[in-house]
Amino acid sequence: MSDPRACTPQREGMTACFANKLCKCGYAPPDKGRGLPARWRWDCGILRPACRLPPADTRGAYPDGAEIPLPVIIDVETDRPSRPKKTSPQPPP
Repeated sequence: MSDPRACTPQREGMTACFANKLCKCGYAPPDKGRGLPARWRWDCGILRPACRLPPADTRGAYPDGAEIPLPVIIDVETDRPSRPKKTSPQPPP
């Protein structure tokens, strides 16, 4: 049985989400600089868009059906000194 995630000629042009990247299946010519042969591959490069996946459903993740508690993150800096206000230079009197 073949790998369902493999990029093959039958999947050319198809997109799939891997690691929150919308990757596209296509044929890549050889890259002699990196020592890579010509092959079918998923293009997940930096120029590809993100997938925008919905948050994971955590209901029933534990055997007893309980939900996984999500962390609460509060990032407030109250002890940082404020910056002095910038003033524009004034002409001499």
